[in-house]
Amino acid sequence: MSDTATPSPDPLSQTEFLQIRSRLLDLAAALDRAQRAGWNRDRDARGQKIAEAFEILSDDGPERAARIQQLFSLAHDPKWREIFQLTLRTTFGT
Repeated sequence: MSDTATPSPDPLSQTEFLQIRSRLLDLAAALDRAQRAGWNRDRDARGQKIAEAFEILSDDGPERAARIQQLFSLAHDPKWREIFQLTLRTTFGT
């Protein structure tokens, strides 16, 4: 019998790590370009949302994707069909 413990499978594969790394680099590059163009996140409501999204990403809480989706989503308006001038006829093509 061996004293060496069987290594547990890596929950983050090398492929997933490289994909995450690539997306982070893309994000960093986009933010750098925006900043060079004069964008200041502190004076832009969208920038505040991006900052909030970073906070969600950096915490260990569950459902990060859902929370970020919620952050960038509009509140539900029960009159959305009227707002977008949709009727059941135009919606379903009847």
